[in-house]
Amino acid sequence: MRRPYKIIFILSLIIGIIGRFWGAWVNNESNDNHVEVVQRILAHQLIDHKDSCWECFQPPLFYQAHASFSSISGADSRRELIQQMQLVSALMNLLAVYFIYLTFLNFFGKSMVTRIALCFALLNPALFAMGIQGTNDMPVILLGTIASWLLSVFLTKGKTSHLIAIGILAILAAYIKGSGLAVFLMFSFWLVVLAIKSKKYLTLIIPIVGLILLVTQSQYRHSYNTYGNPFETNLFKPSPPPFFDDGKEFWARPGITSVWNSYGKFRLFNMLKMPYNINTSKGPNIPKHRTSFWSQMYGSFLDSRFLQHPYSWENKHPDRLNMTRVLFVLALFLIAVLLIGMYMILRKLRMVKDFLSIESIYLSLFLGMMFFGLKYSYDYRDFGCIKATFILPVLLPMMHIFAMGWRGLKQDKIKRIGRVVIFLILGIFAVDIFVLVRELTMIAYEYTAFV
Repeated sequence: MRRPYKIIFILSLIIGIIGRFWGAWVNNESNDNHVEVVQRILAHQLIDHKDSCWECFQPPLFYQAHASFSSISGADSRRELIQQMQLVSALMNLLAVYFIYLTFLNFFGKSMVTRIALCFALLNPALFAMGIQGTNDMPVILLGTIASWLLSVFLTKGKTSHLIAIGILAILAAYIKGSGLAVFLMFSFWLVVLAIKSKKYLTLIIPIVGLILLVTQSQYRHSYNTYGNPFETNLFKPSPPPFFDDGKEFWARPGITSVWNSYGKFRLFNMLKMPYNINTSKGPNIPKHRTSFWSQMYGSFLDSRFLQHPYSWENKHPDRLNMTRVLFVLALFLIAVLLIGMYMILRKLRMVKDFLSIESIYLSLFLGMMFFGLKYSYDYRDFGCIKATFILPVLLPMMHIFAMGWRGLKQDKIKRIGRVVIFLILGIFAVDIFVLVRELTMIAYEYTAFV
């Protein structure tokens, strides 16, 4: 490994690992108030009605686990519970990074591709942000990542235990968060297909039992009995968006204003003009990119501050915004390589056996989770429902597709330029993480941050 690359690799390890645990220790806010549910369980208060608290509609397994853990750790104050939940998230986050590394090591060996993949997983702002917040997103991300790794291992070794583990992980994901249902459905589908192909029919019991339990003994059943809707949330569900509209018909917080405006446009120039969200309901200063599904996904995947939420994470320093602008331009290369990878995989789908390759399975998982995010935003339309968090459970498949696209780049000159672009992106990620953790530290210790 060349010296500059080695330095970047070592810095990625230091910032990615230490930054997670220190950030989890000093951070005071999450994107939603999940700690309140744990507090209510500890105080034996009501959580079985969605109006009990903002996150009380969620499946309770995640919160019950933390409430039980608090009896061991001794955490009882709100601050102690926040730190406990965030430190657990940091550990889960690093475990997800480890399984991403294992998968790339298996497919690409100790190559530059594997090292870059590890650096990207350590420094990706969206994944890092989930690692220092106490939310139920992180366990779903970890479960999806391990299940993705197990799929690749099963296709190599073909052990029944791998399929059983995939089924159990998928069921757990659905019991932790509503988006985990998408994880359950996608991985259960491939479990069934692979079990039939390999004639391991007994493993079919796992998804069947899981489906029965989810229908009869879960939060979804409780929500159906209580509200008549198994997928009841804390959000108002507006009417479906029109195909064409200027947004005037949507009275709530503008996100999906119309199908064409929100799914048919990628507002890069507006993102460069205003590289962050505005969290007010309405007003003349709301950026146009807030109503673009693709812009919101792009921005929140690349920049931990893009959503300007939690509030203590807000930062509009000109230098940081300029750095974000550069990042948004450079990352177009990542999108191009990802699309090349998707094209290469689709082009190979000529025979039935090709549909059962790890590449095609990973592509289906990535597209399936992307569809879930699209459907969720379509149903609720609020801009807060458009975020890259929903594709993080399939970050491993997404990165593998990118690696396939990278392999498809034939010209060495393009690859040399591409490596420079990727390391510039990693450098911006590292600086942004360092500044974020520094600011959170100063806030935690009641100092005023300079940037």
